[in-house]
Amino acid sequence: MYTQRLASLALAVGAAFIWTYAEAGCVDLWTRRLSDAQQIRRSEFRPGEQFVVCFQFPDNSFVSLWDVPPRGDASRLFPNLLTHRENNATLRAAQLTGAQEHCFGTPDTFPLYFPAEQGRGDGKFSLHVTAALDDQPTQSDFTVPGQRALRASIITPSATPADETRCGPKVIAYFDYKIAR
Repeated sequence: MYTQRLASLALAVGAAFIWTYAEAGCVDLWTRRLSDAQQIRRSEFRPGEQFVVCFQFPDNSFVSLWDVPPRGDASRLFPNLLTHRENNATLRAAQLTGAQEHCFGTPDTFPLYFPAEQGRGDGKFSLHVTAALDDQPTQSDFTVPGQRALRASIITPSATPADETRCGPKVIAYFDYKIAR
């Protein structure tokens, strides 16, 4: 009887762990054209085109959003001077509410577009979602504090799709896009 109870307890603990991990969800990151009334998710844009980037994550977290364009320096899109005027230069990330959709590039936030000088080709967004502020990219990663970061610190070449969206206290989600035409 003791063995059965122990086995039942182990099964219950194991099931609770799996359920908690599954319920934690993963980071969802997507883009769309600002002009698209149907709000269809897209990954291909034209130079100069305005876009909206959206994301969702399960828990309240510290968040920073980075862009590595086809040509040019990686830059932090959020937080930025428009969202955090007073402390943008020293702020590593902003704390956002979990379990809801966050979108930037909309008329009620700040404009986002793909500058023609950043070229055509493949780019990548990198969304850092962490439970602790200390897990965000560090100030030493910035080439100009609060604005630009080293390419290597934003895109981890060894990351695989399975690693990118696995949930935990530190998640980095990637979204590949293409600038064409």
